[in-house]
Amino acid sequence: MMTAPEVEVFIVEDDSSLRKAFQRLLEEAGYAVSPHPSAEDYLAATDGQSCHCLLLDVRLPGLSGVALQQRLQSCEVPPSIVFMTGHGNIPAAVEAIQRGAVDYLTKPIGEEVLLAAIAKAGKKCSEERQNAAARLRAQDRVRLLSERELDVMRLVITGLPNKAIALNLQIALSTVKIHRGRVMEKMQADSLVDLVKKADLASI
Repeated sequence: MMTAPEVEVFIVEDDSSLRKAFQRLLEEAGYAVSPHPSAEDYLAATDGQSCHCLLLDVRLPGLSGVALQQRLQSCEVPPSIVFMTGHGNIPAAVEAIQRGAVDYLTKPIGEEVLLAAIAKAGKKCSEERQNAAARLRAQDRVRLLSERELDVMRLVITGLPNKAIALNLQIALSTVKIHRGRVMEKMQADSLVDLVKKADLASI
């Protein structure tokens, strides 16, 4: 589990008393907290790209919590959202979770329940951040490949043997072996399975 200070929590709640209560609880638990009365205020305060936890009220003046979640899904690393509502709605909760929300809490929310949900969101945020970094590293490695090496890599990850790759690309078997070795070296892959994983991360 990540420790609290490693993740920032944004609170979007139009009820000022609740917003202050949530802020106080989370700050006492060691979190950096950024409170906001509306989705629009939250969007103005963050670029939406850096991974963080978002404690989000479903019903808000202006842009709703659900609409905000939909907008944030286009982010490279969307925030880990914990929804909260004063109106329990199972279908809405299921839909929010299916769209990636970490939890859907019904007010009044107990302190332990809230802290557990934020901790869960923090863990997801950390994992998403690590995955995003891995994707960037894989994409950087792919950029090192020549056009022919990339052609070879695309065939290698499908499981084709060297002879079939040579026939497909109409090049010598020895040339395939050379390109394959360079692909493994440049991609820093120690096995075919590892190469496939990195190709998948780079969306090859």
